[in-house]
Amino acid sequence: MLFLSGAYDFFVTSQYDLKFKNFKIVKKSISYTPYYTCPQGWNRKMKDSLHSVAESTLSKGKLKREIEDWLPWEDFHFKIYEIMKNNVQMPFSKVADLTRYAQTTVKRYFYRDILPYCDISHYFFPKGYDYYEQAFIVVRSEYEKGLYEAFSKLPCTSYFLPFEEEIAIGIFHESIGDLMHTIRKLEEKGYIEKYLLLVPLHWK
Repeated sequence: MLFLSGAYDFFVTSQYDLKFKNFKIVKKSISYTPYYTCPQGWNRKMKDSLHSVAESTLSKGKLKREIEDWLPWEDFHFKIYEIMKNNVQMPFSKVADLTRYAQTTVKRYFYRDILPYCDISHYFFPKGYDYYEQAFIVVRSEYEKGLYEAFSKLPCTSYFLPFEEEIAIGIFHESIGDLMHTIRKLEEKGYIEKYLLLVPLHWK
């Protein structure tokens, strides 16, 4: 769940069809498997990278909308996953201590049953995660693939969340002015039909 500043107050994802009291649901959509950019401009200044994005010629095409099948896991799989999801390099011996399963069992479950069902994202923030400001932009575009390629020019990871008709892009930046200049340029060139800028204030 994201707490936002902008036209929407919250952005919520769930496996279930949630019901809310005293809240109006403005928009509802399927959220498909996300994409994460692999930063190519990690050694460049953010302003220069955003300028490069603004001057890009984008390729047309939508990102694939995919949803993984229901996970065929049991409780012990979820237990191992929860412990290792933020650090897949954690020693199996430590996971074994925390779960009370044998180390060989943890290793077998991890490689055979858990890892094949995981999408691994490599987050990269050269100046540290907390250094950057964040923007959450909901975009309608026929150039989703091109936008993904263009934002890969930034020095840090961007998140792309495909919905049924739009995509949301989580962008880490250093100046909202520079970012908005880039978005407006892409809109002027016809690569973005319309967009909505939101600022994440808190997430859980």
